Parts: sequence; structure tokens; C-alpha cells
Amino acid sequence: MSSLRNVVNRRAHKERAQPHARKKFGLLEKHKDYVERAQAFHKKEDTLRKLKEKVAFRNPDEFHFKMIKTRTVDGVHKLE
Repeated sequence: MSSLRNVVNRRAHKERAQPHARKKFGLLEKHKDYVERAQAFHKKEDTLRKLKEKVAFRNPDEFHFKMIKTRTVDGVHKLE
């Protein structure tokens, strides 16, 4: 009997529209909007975590001669 139950078409679940009286409060966030926003947030969070980890494990005694021979002009490295 379970195989017959799978054959029957079911109505697709649709999220409700925002009531007209609440239009003044802005766009109503649907579940798919929330999921997209949450994924973007967690991706940014992971990127920051990885960068912080990189900084924590950085060797403070690291030295390159280019560090002496360069200077920054408006935040951009320029060779002398």
C-alpha cells in the first residue's frame, strides 16, 4: 500500500504572502531568504576564523629583505 501512496500527487506547500496591512514594515523574509542569508553569514564567519587562525600561527621572527626595500604609498607597496 505504501507504493500507492507515493503515486498520488500532493499539493506543493507554498508560503503565505505578506498581509497588505503589514506592507509598511518592509519585505517579509521567507524561509529560502533566511537560508541564503544564514549560509552567507556562516561563510563569512568561517573566512574570518581561518584568517584569525593564520595570524595566530604566524611566525613573528619571519623576515624578508623586501621588507626593508619597500614602502607603502596610500596603502600600496612600492619597491624603491
